[in-house]
Amino acid sequence: MLSLLLAYEIIKSSKYFKYNHAKSEYFIKGIKPDLMISDGKNTLFIEIVVTHDVDDEKYEKIKEMNLSVLKIDLEEYYYTSIQNGTYEHLENHIIHRETNKEWVNNKLLNKAIEDYENADIREEEQARKKVSALMLKLYHMPDLLYPMDARIAENKYWKHTNQYMHLDMDDIFEYLNYPIPGEIVFDCDRRIWQTTLFGLFVINNKYSFIKIEWVHNWIVKKKGLPINWLIYGSWRQKDIQGFKLPSLADVLAEFFMQLADYGFLLPDLNCEVNDNTYSWKFYIKNKMKIIEDREGYCLLE
Repeated sequence: MLSLLLAYEIIKSSKYFKYNHAKSEYFIKGIKPDLMISDGKNTLFIEIVVTHDVDDEKYEKIKEMNLSVLKIDLEEYYYTSIQNGTYEHLENHIIHRETNKEWVNNKLLNKAIEDYENADIREEEQARKKVSALMLKLYHMPDLLYPMDARIAENKYWKHTNQYMHLDMDDIFEYLNYPIPGEIVFDCDRRIWQTTLFGLFVINNKYSFIKIEWVHNWIVKKKGLPINWLIYGSWRQKDIQGFKLPSLADVLAEFFMQLADYGFLLPDLNCEVNDNTYSWKFYIKNKMKIIEDREGYCLLE
């Protein structure tokens, strides 16, 4: 990225090319630019345009050979100043004026773009390797996915939810500590994200239904819960070295489906026919029967 920015800065900034060698109508591999100038290390070709622009065939050959070619448009000078203009006026148009110049091709910029694209490919490959290694580790150690951690009691999401849910992390309801396929997309203990979503979108939901889209956007855009950005950002690749990456929407849908099995929610009929879990909706079932007792929240039979 740095090389691309530097190249852009060099190309867009006003720069003088100090040369010690020049030749007009320099013939090179089938084309003849109007002027070739060189400082001994770098070569710049110049096309002077008055009434005819660089034709397509010449343009393609310049691109093919990757020559640095600067086009100087003197059409305005030709029609307004050629008869009465001074040498200084012509010098200003050719050397000092910026608005009548543009690159036909720039070797430096092309190299910077190539370096940038190669770096981007390397970064993507490194990310793929990290995700693959992580998925492989979890595949072989499923029991270590979410170890018991005493620090959960100090987690801000857990503490916020527990202000009104009064849960015991060591003796929590099964439906709030339920293993969900792909839950690695969350970067926290499942008790944290499941109790938070249950409290916010079931207990304290002012509506009678829940949309996966709402929950997804609250998590991602408002950073409502910590998620594993490496997994979330890569899941659209679908499969990395044999491992199917989880989708946040799929994980949320599976969690709310479990709550439906426990009697808290009722899936919309669309859930049965639509594979796009992001669009799923659940109705809060028997909301008035969800009560709080001394042990936490439960569904009144």
